[in-house]
Amino acid sequence: MNFSFPTARSFVLLAVLSSASVGYCQSSPPKFDQSDLIATLTAAETAKADKAITCKRLAVFGDDQCVPAVAELLTDPELTSWARITLEAIATPDAQSALIAAIDQTEGLSLVGIINSLGVLRAPASVEPLAEKLKSEDELVAASAAVSLGKVGGDAVETTLLANLNDPRDAVRSAVAEGLVLAAEHSLSEGDAVRASELYDSILAADVPPPRMVEATRGAIISRGTDGVTLLVEKLGSDNERIRFVALSAARQIQGDRIVDALKKAVENVPAAQKPLFLIALGDRGDASFIETMLAAIKSNETEVRLAAIGMLQTIGDATCVETLLSAAADNVTPVAEAAKETLAQLDHPEIDAAIQSRLAQATGEQQVTLINLVGARRIDAVDYLLAAADDSDKAVRSAALAALGQVATLEQLPILIQRSTSSKQDTTEAMTALRAACVRMPDQAACAKILSDAMAGATPQTQLSLLETVAAMGGPDALAVLGRVATEGSTAMKDAATRLLGDWMSVDAGTALAAVAKQPTNPYRIRAARGYLRLVRQFVMAPPQRHEMVQAAMEFVDRTEEKELLLDAAGRYPSGFMLKTVVDLSSDPALADRAKSVGLSIARKIPGNPQVAKLLDQLGIPKVDLKILEASYGAGDQQTDVTEALQKAASDSPMVVLDKSNFSDAFGGDPAPGRPKFLSVKYTVDGKPATAMIRENMSIILDAGE
Repeated sequence: MNFSFPTARSFVLLAVLSSASVGYCQSSPPKFDQSDLIATLTAAETAKADKAITCKRLAVFGDDQCVPAVAELLTDPELTSWARITLEAIATPDAQSALIAAIDQTEGLSLVGIINSLGVLRAPASVEPLAEKLKSEDELVAASAAVSLGKVGGDAVETTLLANLNDPRDAVRSAVAEGLVLAAEHSLSEGDAVRASELYDSILAADVPPPRMVEATRGAIISRGTDGVTLLVEKLGSDNERIRFVALSAARQIQGDRIVDALKKAVENVPAAQKPLFLIALGDRGDASFIETMLAAIKSNETEVRLAAIGMLQTIGDATCVETLLSAAADNVTPVAEAAKETLAQLDHPEIDAAIQSRLAQATGEQQVTLINLVGARRIDAVDYLLAAADDSDKAVRSAALAALGQVATLEQLPILIQRSTSSKQDTTEAMTALRAACVRMPDQAACAKILSDAMAGATPQTQLSLLETVAAMGGPDALAVLGRVATEGSTAMKDAATRLLGDWMSVDAGTALAAVAKQPTNPYRIRAARGYLRLVRQFVMAPPQRHEMVQAAMEFVDRTEEKELLLDAAGRYPSGFMLKTVVDLSSDPALADRAKSVGLSIARKIPGNPQVAKLLDQLGIPKVDLKILEASYGAGDQQTDVTEALQKAASDSPMVVLDKSNFSDAFGGDPAPGRPKFLSVKYTVDGKPATAMIRENMSIILDAGE
């Protein structure tokens, strides 16, 4: 049981932060004169809230001089916590004496706070009075005393707590055990591991709650060092999950002479269910001395044990593990085989690559495939071997070699992969996949794109298509330039492929190439390109000026109603004055006139109102209406201004009401709710039909039957 009250450190920090907030722009917190603070604290007219703040400041600027004044507040239930914090921060013998003196002057929670502060200060002089409070009928007081005694530590404390370890009260007994744990930790930190072990053992032999047993178990193991391994193994067989957990935790932390040997020997005695976790704990120690233990475990018959050992070799393994891991990689148990391959691929040791390469020449069958896969996964420079293996009679070896080439080939070796993928009579699919993998990871994308582009010349149509798709897989501006050139200058089949790939491009950078195709009147795929371009405009994130620029460019090549409809959709999705002007331009197509009016009104509602917006709506041919304003108010919540008359004066036969000023507050004679989002609420009739509208401030006022 741990009764936690705010600590001196936290309140010192709070004081500094609070002081800093007062002088926001100052380079450092203001300093206070201690004498002035004491005077404030002792003045009868000082409010308690001010006394609390004064205590907080004294925690930063006070010393023994203020202790008597602060001590007077310890008996005040409302100020005792503030006073304690100050005394904890001062932490001198005088401050400790003041707290000790308050033990007999307080009770209940105030007394508990005093006791906790003495524990924080680890005041040796408080041992005797705290021992007396262990006998208190108030369990909260007795329990607090036990914990604080443990924080103080020492022989007298240990004797007192041991004498009370069988207290009949559960809460007090638990607190006594907690105090003993603290005392044992103190002894251990002072180098007395034997005494610490004795205290932990006393707790384990007592009737205390599970949390205390868990704490004592860990301490009993750690304090024994090498001799604690036996207890560790014993606790791994506990029915209590927390006990098992703390034992595993101790396996990661325990130190001592010959501890590695002791832990190695312990593996044989660990309960089977806990052995995988125990191996993981040993691996977490990061000690290569456990490699032999892991290698032995890999050869066991328990899958979970083998998997744990294989996984830990990723952390501590070296070249000596390769042979065992290769054997495991060929295991019939799939999870074991896959784990071994993963560990071989991930092992971070300078000798691993050489160990793998040294086995390539003699390897055959499945092990050869595994080694080749590792060459690719680890990107080992073994290109010559891989090129030879790519001609092996075994298809599995050839496929693995080609895949590995995709991972290790350099820019200079790309022509070899191109030749393999375009002229080989077998494995062309695997070779093309390898080529694509190599190109995607090439650091010099411009040079790579040029090599692929040059290779297309004279190649078969199918090879050209494959190479073009490889270019597209690379991504980036260099690949995009190649696609753009092919889309405008290539054969019909290649234009088909290039425009298809451009249409699937996942960035707006493709817009320029698509627009170039769309502007070619004889290009058979100009409509596809136009739609791909409009896809970018409608769906991709970009800044408004860029979108407007792309829309303006589209107006030069969009000539069919179907694509104009897509432009209308884009305008409606991203409302602005520019988009409204675009809608007006598109409305010249008779087939789009009605929809343009609808989209135009929708845009107008979402943008700030001004005469230019009204003019554009007039150009759309929005029908005249009989508009009557019945009631209108402007404001936020209950802060409203009646603006009926002003709106009636501004209304006309247009569904858009244009105010004399674009800012609502200016137009309506003032801001009814400063700093708050405001709305214009309108009740009206349009062509005799009643309607209402709620319009966000400064947006266009559109009042039609649609509202």
